[in-house]
Amino acid sequence: MSITDFSEKLVVKEKVPVTHGGTRKYNNLQLVHGYCNRQYGKVFPLKGEPPNEQQKQEGCKTIRQLRLAEIS
Repeated sequence: MSITDFSEKLVVKEKVPVTHGGTRKYNNLQLVHGYCNRQYGKVFPLKGEPPNEQQKQEGCKTIRQLRLAEIS
């Protein structure tokens, strides 16, 4: 298994969630790995304040480490 395991789905996610003022327009959408999207939702629930850039970077680093630990 690799980090690009295509047995998991890719999902469309808003860069800025609709609940925080984002839209479903093309320029606010991104394609993300299903596992990473689920973990991101656990780290940054939609009901809280949106994370700042430093929090996003730290959260994504943690998610990458979790994913790599799972597949090794």
